[in-house]
Amino acid sequence: MTVGNLHSQSLDKKISIKVKDALIRFVLDDIEEKAGVNFVYDEKIVSTTQRVSLDFEDEPLRLVLDDL
Repeated sequence: MTVGNLHSQSLDKKISIKVKDALIRFVLDDIEEKAGVNFVYDEKIVSTTQRVSLDFEDEPLRLVLDDL
């Protein structure tokens, strides 16, 4: 997944998220809510049925997104 047009301030915002084997589309929804950002992606490119696990406590959004 690529991140475009996010202001540096948004990428530096710290969030906490802990999910295990969750659908990426729900994880992105959760991140949007916590970070106050909106993601736009093409489901032909980003598999929304992919499952991910994340465990971040008070970390910058850029670090969380890098792990996706």
